[in-house]
Amino acid sequence: MRARGLRLGWIALLMPLLAGCGSGAPQAPTPPPALAVASSLFPTFPKIAASSSRTIALSGSHSRDQLLVTQGVSGATVQVLSGGRTLLRRTGVHALAVAFFGARHLPVLLFEAAGGSVWGYPLSAATYDPSLHAFEPVAFVHPVGGLLVTSELQGFAQLTPQGVTLVSPTGPGAAKAPTGESTTRWVYRAHLGGVGEWLRAH
Repeated sequence: MRARGLRLGWIALLMPLLAGCGSGAPQAPTPPPALAVASSLFPTFPKIAASSSRTIALSGSHSRDQLLVTQGVSGATVQVLSGGRTLLRRTGVHALAVAFFGARHLPVLLFEAAGGSVWGYPLSAATYDPSLHAFEPVAFVHPVGGLLVTSELQGFAQLTPQGVTLVSPTGPGAAKAPTGESTTRWVYRAHLGGVGEWLRAH
């Protein structure tokens, strides 16, 4: 009886393995496609020259958030206010752009930091994550000897329907001025969560 029970136990353990024999290897999930920018605000990143306030849906499709821009001596302060609560506050901002993706994704804010030079401005991005009830940074991802992820790029940015075009001046290591430039293009890819990523286009 004991031997028979052991044999039945081994068969029960082997059944899932045997069932998998002959079937193909599990396929990696297809990455979601890049999203087109349906519309935008300040796509050319003009320097913030005056204080302003706008009501825009940034934290939900039906939200009425206040995008408040206050000009300062060392760059502007950008805030997103909702129902008396501050959802985001960014200081030292030179220029701002907002990418809207329609119903497919919440808007993404892009910031150029103050203190730029002939080499461009530091560029970063953020979007609202409903699961965290907060704005979260959006990474820039590109392959350089593997997978390089950064929270900031340097250059002169422009927002297009395809995504972000960044012109980065180039030059030798100790150069005081650029001797050339390179252009990279970045598309936005959504994830299952609230925050996607800017992916360098090939």
